[in-house]
Amino acid sequence: MSDLDDNQIGYSTVGILAGSSLHVYEVRWNTELKDDNMDRTQEEQVKRILKMPIISSKDIQGIIMAIRKDIKKEFILSGQTYKNNADADMSDFSIGFYKVIYKKLLGDDWKIINDKGEIVNDDFMGDTMHSFNSLANIILSNASTCVRSPIEKWPKELIEYYNNYHCLASFWVIPMKHGRTNAKLSKYDSLDYYLTRVKNELIKNEEGYFGRFKEHSDFLKYHCLTSFNVRQNPIDIYKKSDKEGCIKELNRINDFWDIRIQELVKNHGDDLYKYFALDLGII
Repeated sequence: MSDLDDNQIGYSTVGILAGSSLHVYEVRWNTELKDDNMDRTQEEQVKRILKMPIISSKDIQGIIMAIRKDIKKEFILSGQTYKNNADADMSDFSIGFYKVIYKKLLGDDWKIINDKGEIVNDDFMGDTMHSFNSLANIILSNASTCVRSPIEKWPKELIEYYNNYHCLASFWVIPMKHGRTNAKLSKYDSLDYYLTRVKNELIKNEEGYFGRFKEHSDFLKYHCLTSFNVRQNPIDIYKKSDKEGCIKELNRINDFWDIRIQELVKNHGDDLYKYFALDLGII
């Protein structure tokens, strides 16, 4: 890409396996991306990236923006230094995001992983706030990942959620024992349930991760969650296998992303713009 002059427009394609399916992405040169962004304000550009879905792969070099050809949708394709299996919330792109939004909490020199891709402190690991599998299992009549129907037969709300839920607006840093090796202290991976447990129990722990937050309000502030309304009895929809309730939850999560994006931009907008535009050149 660096060999192109400013007036040159071109494309290349990247194929990435997703299970048994090969998805083909069309990568656009940075010069064309800049043309697309000319009419957007800085805030609009940052919001767009925060909600853009991410694909992580160890076969990708760097961080690029691309269009998945079959659904004509923009994605961020990111390499991954983290040595475990590829996962969007531990992609290089996401780790750069964490360094921006948690800078005041953890300092300039804070790292999730070292240069070898190894965990530095398992109190601080990337995690996806809202589950896919717990909701999909109910919506698809308790079908596990190995026996699900083809995606073409899923409800449109679930397809839309599947194609979007791995985005920065849904990522945060919590202890590995609560996120990557656990389902937020319940088998349903419910953000609402976890936040309730944090408020009632965990925030009182003055050691490790939770020792960095003086009050529950500090926890919400640093995670840009001050406007999030925790629902009562959040795991009832799973226990009761409430398919309609789970579909409504998908819509609620989409609204949540927009609400959190507003807070992310308010608190970190300039730094996020520098990360996306100056460090990465994707806007």
